[in-house]
Amino acid sequence: MGAVSVKYIMAIGEGAGHKVVATWLTLFAGTTLSALTYLAYEERRTRDWLSNSANLIDVAMAGAILVAVLWAHGSTLPDFPFWHKVCLALIIPIWWLWWRQDSAMGGYAVAQCMLTIGYFPQWGTQWGASANAEPFMIWYTIFGISLLAALNGYVGGSVASMVYGLRSATVVSIGLLLMCRLEWYGHEMGGFAITLFALPALVYLTLIGWWLSRHLREIVEAGVAWLLTEVFHLPFAD
Repeated sequence: MGAVSVKYIMAIGEGAGHKVVATWLTLFAGTTLSALTYLAYEERRTRDWLSNSANLIDVAMAGAILVAVLWAHGSTLPDFPFWHKVCLALIIPIWWLWWRQDSAMGGYAVAQCMLTIGYFPQWGTQWGASANAEPFMIWYTIFGISLLAALNGYVGGSVASMVYGLRSATVVSIGLLLMCRLEWYGHEMGGFAITLFALPALVYLTLIGWWLSRHLREIVEAGVAWLLTEVFHLPFAD
């Protein structure tokens, strides 16, 4: 991931990439809060905080890209779109769950929502664009690394780490499909090449959607039980 961030910083210097200060500020805040709440949660359990090393690397990556964007395009106060304001507002429930309710895992879950919503403005920009400005192969590499992080969490028995990897792979795969759409209409790649690039992301999203459709009820029931017992400390009967 460190090499990927260096490549992305170089792309920003060349005029490519997503150069919105608010986006990278939001992602830096989200990855930092995600890492801190994860570490607090794991420290009380197994102290195996290295299992979510992808999150820790993402903090450094988002921070480095934020500095690069500020350096290349000025440090004026950014104009925060609506969804970035929503992300910053989520800091309050993260703090409340983590410190007031003593639920680091609750704060971690909200941080994953924050990191998902933080991509909405970028997707909107990609949807309305006429040409792809993102470095395609860099995001493709991040997609692969996210899947490896999820696999590492699965093998290591860390649900939180697996959730982080799957969340990251999901948001990146959506961005990849939007990039493929722009490449297709811009004819910057051959149709066959674009299809090959889009296929892994499309297959991944299809599998995730299929799995969720089969287990949605159990996920909702488990989520409600966890919310009542772990966050609000109320009794819950199966």
